[in-house]
Amino acid sequence: MFIGLVVGVFCFIEVMPQYSQGYMAAFIDKMDRAATIKGSKVLLIGDSNVLFGIRSDMLEDALGMPVVNMGMHGGMGQTMCMDIIQDVIQEGDIVVALPAHYYYPAHVTDANLAWLMLENHVELWRGVDPRDYLSLVKAFPTYIRKALDLWINDLGNDNNTDLSRRDRNKYGDIISSGDENSMPDGWRTGDGFMASIDVDLIEYYNKYNLFVSEKDGYFMMAAPPIIEPSVEGNEQIVDKRQEKIEDIANFLFISNSREYIFPIEYFGVTNYHFNNKGRIIRTQQLIKDIKKWMKEGRDNNVII
Repeated sequence: MFIGLVVGVFCFIEVMPQYSQGYMAAFIDKMDRAATIKGSKVLLIGDSNVLFGIRSDMLEDALGMPVVNMGMHGGMGQTMCMDIIQDVIQEGDIVVALPAHYYYPAHVTDANLAWLMLENHVELWRGVDPRDYLSLVKAFPTYIRKALDLWINDLGNDNNTDLSRRDRNKYGDIISSGDENSMPDGWRTGDGFMASIDVDLIEYYNKYNLFVSEKDGYFMMAAPPIIEPSVEGNEQIVDKRQEKIEDIANFLFISNSREYIFPIEYFGVTNYHFNNKGRIIRTQQLIKDIKKWMKEGRDNNVII
């Protein structure tokens, strides 16, 4: 046990981090931006549909508030990043949840990915929920073997990857997502519309809404992108999914999900990632939804 502790401390101090320029390390920059903004801000939380689907500069200009795109890899699930960012939420903040779908479990789903983000960053670990500890412990041997290999061969912290920390702008958006749809059939036919919802995830959002409200902030959900052929001729399933969520939610769903059904020409490499044209169209719709909510009033964002 003692030897294991010594090895662990050595790895924490000397070996880590080894992925400081990678895709997942960008979360550190997002947290830094969110923590240094004085006054109210907009936090966009979700998976890579947010990272590859929003023009935060447009949103910031339209709302007159600084914006941080907290979108990260959906392989981790939705909740870990939301747990960690609780420390930077303050009075007047607008927190918008934008998951690609609602069938994520209410815990970390790929702890190996999470290690690439967390490494030895104490400021992130402070926000990790204990329910995720066991998954992280189980994933540690795989992470540390790879990290030690990078350290021994002096290959760690390399920024020469296809998608890395440097590929974000100051808001946390991907700098460019290309101009065309690069999917062979225009969409991934095996990755269709996800109609199911995970009730535990919605309950997590309910609790999160109460937390944000206690901080005198505002929590809400906006609709995710839906690629048109996945629901063509069966658009009512989009309405039914939103109705299911609204039946058990104590937070506001500010969108009409049908308005987030977009033609294939606006997507890039997946059914959830927009190309540059699509990011503009999707952001314009999100601006309309948030402005409508602002106009109708913010007095009570908790639905009883």
